[in-house]
Amino acid sequence: MLEKPKINEESEILKSLNDMQKQGAVTTEGPLLVLAGAGSGKTKMMTHRMAYLILEKNVDPQNILAVTFTNKAANEMKQRAEFLIHSRGRSLKGLWIKTFHATCLAILKNHAGALGYGENFLIYTASDQKAAVKRAIKECEISPKEYPVKMFTSFISKCKSQKIVPDEVFDYFDDSFKTQISQQVYEAYQNVLKANNAMDFDDLLLNTVILFSKYPDILKIYAERFKYIMVDEYQDTSSLQFELINKLAHVHKNICVVGDDDQCIYEWRGATIENILSFEKVYKGTKIIKLERNYRSTKNILDAAHAVISNNSKRKEKKLWTGSVEGEKISIEVYENAHAEAEFIVDKIRQAVAEEGKTYKDIAILYRNNSQSRLFEEALKRWDVPYRILSGIRFYERSEIVDMLAYLRVTENPFDDIAFLRCINEPARGLGKKALEKVASFARERGISLFAGLLMDECLAELSAAARRGAEEFIKMIKHAQDMLLDENTRISNVLKYIIETSGYERKLKLADTLESDAKLENIYELVASVADREGSSAGDDEKLTLSAFLEEIALISDVDNHDETADAVVLMTLHSSKGLEFNVVFIPGMEEGIFPSGQGDDNPGKIEEERRLCYVGFTRAKEELFLSAAKWRRHYYEDMYMQPSRFLDEVPEELVKTNVVEASSRDRYTDGYAGDPIASPFKKIKPVNTVKEKMLTAKPVSEKEFSDGDTVEHDKFGRGLIIAQTEKVWVIAFDDGGIKKLAKGIADIRKV
Repeated sequence: MLEKPKINEESEILKSLNDMQKQGAVTTEGPLLVLAGAGSGKTKMMTHRMAYLILEKNVDPQNILAVTFTNKAANEMKQRAEFLIHSRGRSLKGLWIKTFHATCLAILKNHAGALGYGENFLIYTASDQKAAVKRAIKECEISPKEYPVKMFTSFISKCKSQKIVPDEVFDYFDDSFKTQISQQVYEAYQNVLKANNAMDFDDLLLNTVILFSKYPDILKIYAERFKYIMVDEYQDTSSLQFELINKLAHVHKNICVVGDDDQCIYEWRGATIENILSFEKVYKGTKIIKLERNYRSTKNILDAAHAVISNNSKRKEKKLWTGSVEGEKISIEVYENAHAEAEFIVDKIRQAVAEEGKTYKDIAILYRNNSQSRLFEEALKRWDVPYRILSGIRFYERSEIVDMLAYLRVTENPFDDIAFLRCINEPARGLGKKALEKVASFARERGISLFAGLLMDECLAELSAAARRGAEEFIKMIKHAQDMLLDENTRISNVLKYIIETSGYERKLKLADTLESDAKLENIYELVASVADREGSSAGDDEKLTLSAFLEEIALISDVDNHDETADAVVLMTLHSSKGLEFNVVFIPGMEEGIFPSGQGDDNPGKIEEERRLCYVGFTRAKEELFLSAAKWRRHYYEDMYMQPSRFLDEVPEELVKTNVVEASSRDRYTDGYAGDPIASPFKKIKPVNTVKEKMLTAKPVSEKEFSDGDTVEHDKFGRGLIIAQTEKVWVIAFDDGGIKKLAKGIADIRKV
């Protein structure tokens, strides 16, 4: 048993921490694993640990590295640390609190030349990567119709996450035709990146690890500098991130990793749960501290979450507890079908706001798959309930925003061919496909960029008068924008406004005068506001915000970074996207086998355990109330399927649950408006049942009628028809006037004629 470090009870830094948080803050020497349950105050512990190192142990801030996964987490950590340390008259200068990608970017900016990159290399976003892969596919003369871009981007990302370069592909994959063309595209794609002096997101991690492996002297600089390393959300680290951290920590070994194996939900994108489960085996003499006091949820919610996650075999034992009240029981409700589920949940939300004093922003609907959102969106719109979809199209990936960023990128780096091709004809300026092919051929023969080609009279001479005029206008605009940036008093937001006005983009959208064009125009103006906000927030810094710094920052933004906690709207999002957030009231619909857990893990215990961890994450987003629901019938493609309840529902102890079955009343079942009371509901609750399975599995379809193939039947909507086939769950009926329909047994009301 390792001896606990002595705690100075008089320390101002430690006074607001609980006992286990204090242990985490003062255990600074050697490897430390902090198992931090959901809502247990891990960020507070980490920031107080930084303050303790700087204020109590007099560690130079530049000797500390804290690594996170999102900008939101990094910014929150930085703000808290600044408050603690600045208020005591000390500086944070030199302290790195960065995401993994930002950490790698900072290192590569100093040493990318060792890997053959030029200064100010570019970071390709997802849309840039897609464009580069398309270009590689074209160069390899492969049909994008037969082999989609996504297939190649996934293959390339998989290779990079496993440190497989193009020349090594066949050492790890079979020699199939698919592998052969994937290897060709991977190689061509890397050439496109090199030609544009660019890296994609995966390259930031991979190239840093390669840099450290090839050049031990460069690794030594950072490994010696960072005497104290902290890693947040360690359960989500990949094998590449694991290797990166190990290299940085190998000198001093003062590494503190904070995470929760019960919240490892990203294995599908490379997270390796073994990193946290086997940490003490990798680092001998590891001290383990458990943060088990939860400051978020009620006791009933925590007990339900623990009961579910305890069914996993691959986990470290811990149990969250709270000093909070017992709280409401977990509500589990069974609906006749998915439409009823959506309508009734929206009805509950309206009642919570109208009668219980809740606000819309207190409430979240968390679902397993994005496709589940449609019915909720329709119901929310129907009842004028404000909502936001957090995991929809990201602001910075909307086409008009990508166009504007492409203009800025060409202004910053005229050698960026991908950005050039994105914006050269947005809006159209006479440079069509043939003209651009001429420019590309001219540039390729001379080994120069497309923009550089346009600057040459020989190239312009090959173009039509209209194309030449468009090219000259584009060149003039970019050159003027570059000249504006040379003036120290010019803001990036002013440069962007100039481009929006001069390029003709604003005029094009105004002339279109549609709802869609208006929305795009608003988004572009929002981008200008976003730049101005960033310029304002950096006003007190030693250096003003540069265009390259802004573009780098935008490239690293994630979904959760865009979550606005002040907007009064119900949040719709996937369970994966919800990690790190909290809401007073949480609804988790679709608790059915094949949906949650996903059917992909039926024969894979490891997949089921990850699904269960995702369920645990969903439960622990709720602070006060948790509503779980399932539908007896759900449409899959063109067929109504009878659903089995999720195994996770039965894993919640009965004493923690109130269960109801909700059915439509005899009035309009769930699609039409309600008359009378604006809060009235067309649903009635049936007597509570003991377990979900008891009701869902014993409930028979509404109709027990037996029909045979060849019977003539009648339906209220479709009229008279002939049963031509049937399965256990559906009838296939040829109606006289309505064509062939598949109707679900137990829902469709048909009568024998």
